[in-house]
Formats: sequence, structure tokens, C-alpha cells
Amino acid sequence: MMFACVPMPTLRAMLSKNLPPQQYGRVFGLLQLVLAVTDLLSNVFFTSIYPLTLGWFSGFCFLLSCAISYISVIPIIYLSGREHGA
Repeated sequence: MMFACVPMPTLRAMLSKNLPPQQYGRVFGLLQLVLAVTDLLSNVFFTSIYPLTLGWFSGFCFLLSCAISYISVIPIIYLSGREHGA
């Protein structure tokens, strides 16, 4: 859950620069919905996977969350590249 909240202020700031004012409500509402669903699903997923992997590799759950957190960097890199290319 912690990795889901880290890039959100950055994404909001970058999106507010690139969106027309008429789309703020829809896009930020959708972003908040995705954040809430991600929070719920990550709780269920990680609390169910941790006991299953505890016997053979106790750190698997933490490595998996680290890999997923790096996926959240993709939109930031994309928007950053778009901003510097313009």
C-alpha cells in the first residue's frame, strides 16, 4: 500500500499541467478510484500470498512489492519525457 501512494502527488501535479481544466474532475476522480481499488486488492493479495511463500522464501512478498512499485515509475517517466520533448 505504501508504494501505491508514493507517486500520486507527482502524477497529479504533472497531469494538472497537461490537462484542460474541464477534465480535472473526471481524471482525478478516476485516479482516486484506481488508488482505492489498488489499496483493497493489495491488502487481499499480499495477506494471502505471504503465508504461502513463507516456507520456501520469506522475502518473496517484499521483493514482489518492490517489483510492482517500479511499475508505477512508468507513467512518470512517460510524462517527463513528453514534457522535455515539447
